[in-house]
Amino acid sequence: MNTSIVNLTGSFKVGVSTDTIGLAKTMAVGNALGLIEDIYVTDIPNTVSIGGSLRVGSEIARVLNVYDVRKVIRVQRNEAGSIGIAHTVGSTIDVLNNQI
Repeated sequence: MNTSIVNLTGSFKVGVSTDTIGLAKTMAVGNALGLIEDIYVTDIPNTVSIGGSLRVGSEIARVLNVYDVRKVIRVQRNEAGSIGIAHTVGSTIDVLNNQI
């Protein structure tokens, strides 16, 4: 079986970009049980969704809820099994891709 798409021949570059947002208020130190925390951010791109993941430094956090109007994301910290460190205003947050 052979499948083809009209006008889709040759070579193409395909990439995945990661949205980056800034932390607008400091984050506390996490704990071994996995802290649930509301984090204040500079922007909420449409790639942030409930069940998705964010990377703050080396820490991974799972998105539990999104409050667009207040630019707040409720997260579950300790997703990778380590205790999260404190993060300062302006820290970079990467929105990890969960779809292409």
